[in-house]
Amino acid sequence: MRSAAGLAVLVFVLRLGDGVAEAGPRSGTVKDRPPVRTVFNPFSMPKEMVQERVHTIALRAVRVPPNTRKMIGPMFESLIAQGLQEQGYQTLPPNEFERIWREMSERLGGIYNPGTGESYEERHDAAWQHTTRDLARRLSADAVLDARVVAGEIPLRWGLRLTGFYWFAADEIVQWRGEGIGASESKHMPQKVLGTYLNVSLYDLSGARMYAVTSPIEWTKVFIARSYEERDQVELYLDDERNRDAVAKTLRPLGSPTGTK
Repeated sequence: MRSAAGLAVLVFVLRLGDGVAEAGPRSGTVKDRPPVRTVFNPFSMPKEMVQERVHTIALRAVRVPPNTRKMIGPMFESLIAQGLQEQGYQTLPPNEFERIWREMSERLGGIYNPGTGESYEERHDAAWQHTTRDLARRLSADAVLDARVVAGEIPLRWGLRLTGFYWFAADEIVQWRGEGIGASESKHMPQKVLGTYLNVSLYDLSGARMYAVTSPIEWTKVFIARSYEERDQVELYLDDERNRDAVAKTLRPLGSPTGTK
């Protein structure tokens, strides 16, 4: 398995209301053709096979933006563990995986190239195999869940509220100077909105990815004309309901384990 940091993250932009992605016609095709609606499938192998094989999941420490580890890392780890347990999975705390991983990394002389940040493939694979074998032998782990909070552009849409139509990002009204931006306000139309996503990937013990979902958490910065406004980093993750909702959207499609171990 290559380092998760070295893997390209494929983000599916979903209509969260009905769980489908829409692909419009390409340039040069018949423009009045209805859009293609495809059901989003987060599984890299049959869902039934994953649910039958996986009962105990080892969690990795949640990777988060710089300088936010103490503020949001443990919070998301707790919410993810709680969400998986509610769906019927047993979980192993992140310190189990990370302790073995660090010990093996030191024995190998480091897994990542300090100059580029990329992993040494052979060392990474060796550390992964050693760590997962140990977790399977001692604690009956079946899979490893890797989660990270990453920054990216948030798609804009407009929606209706009692006071009118507004621009939304991550299911939240985009604000400028403390006021919601109306969809009809051409001079204040957002040019781009950035935010954070929760990426969750589930790997089997060999390192093959079985499942992956990305869900937006919150918008963090809006660009209008030649200016921008950024939200307070400390306040961004104080909304417990939004944090729980983001975690639920990444875990819900996984369903529950079947059969007995």
